[in-house]
Amino acid sequence: MGYIRVYLGSELKKQFELGEDRVTIGRTEDNVLVLAEEGISRQHAAIEYQNGEYFIVDLGSQNGVFLNNEKVDKAALKYWDEIQIHNFVIKFMAKPGLGVTNEQEDKAASDLDEDKTKFFNITDEKQLDDLRKKTKECFLTYHDQSDTARKSLIKKPRVIIGKSKDADIKITGWFAPAIAATIEQQSGTYELMPGKRGNVFYQNQQISDPTVLTDGSEFIVRGMKFKFFNRLIKTS
Repeated sequence: MGYIRVYLGSELKKQFELGEDRVTIGRTEDNVLVLAEEGISRQHAAIEYQNGEYFIVDLGSQNGVFLNNEKVDKAALKYWDEIQIHNFVIKFMAKPGLGVTNEQEDKAASDLDEDKTKFFNITDEKQLDDLRKKTKECFLTYHDQSDTARKSLIKKPRVIIGKSKDADIKITGWFAPAIAATIEQQSGTYELMPGKRGNVFYQNQQISDPTVLTDGSEFIVRGMKFKFFNRLIKTS
């Protein structure tokens, strides 16, 4: 038997033991290994066990499957081979390495579940290498109430904006509510949740219901302007 370890940038996302069952890889939840990224097809690839060997198979993906930097349709796997699917790297191993936490596993299946796959024209090894160095970063930019530009990384499932002592982003003022708004991760998306007296505006309209945020979304909470980012960045 073999093991696979899945990396996004330098971060280990998950690992598990391979058996004789077919392991499908793709963007949607019906796959055994979910890699929810816009450059990955809904049904992208599979690892198959045949006559005592494991094979990586491209299932007609938009952006291809690479084995040790060579594009392949189907190829036998050897221990320490590296499979690259968009910006994820899957290492085929003889034995397990370090474990991963449940939080890391949950993050591996986050974000984007779109009907169409974004096409990336990969023509050389440098582009392939650049992709594997990318990971996803989620953050807010805003100006605080002293007009200082700020950036706040979103690293937990709930971010509080308000006057509360537990708020991640503080809003002051006599009538500021303890929780003016929150940003909450919901099944792979991020939602802006207005609080009572939050005076939350999205696309120039005041909202009272949860609203899904996408990369580049702008909103206002009690006069403070925010911009939401959820995008791939290149690691060192």
